[in-house]
Amino acid sequence: SSPLIEKDINDDNLRQIIRRNAFGPDFVTYSTIARNLPKRPHRVLGLYPLSDMMNHDCHPNTVRVFVGEYMVVHCASDITKGDEITTSYVPPTFSYPQRQASLQ
Repeated sequence: SSPLIEKDINDDNLRQIIRRNAFGPDFVTYSTIARNLPKRPHRVLGLYPLSDMMNHDCHPNTVRVFVGEYMVVHCASDITKGDEITTSYVPPTFSYPQRQASLQ
């Protein structure tokens, strides 16, 4: 896709960028927060630039935990040089149809 230029940036574009790149504790998602507006959400999402480079896998090789506002990523299995580092964008306890729907 082409890079965004200033005239292309609007509220909807920014929400989509955040929705696809933000992480939060307990698998809180942008959609969950949006549903709770205008109430103030009890949790928020953060943008973590290095973690944003991880791709989704239903069987990821990392797990993430939050310590306050810090996200810590741990290996869940051996990762060798050249392996892609992956994470799950959705709760692993979701059924396959739930995971598929969440990723749309």
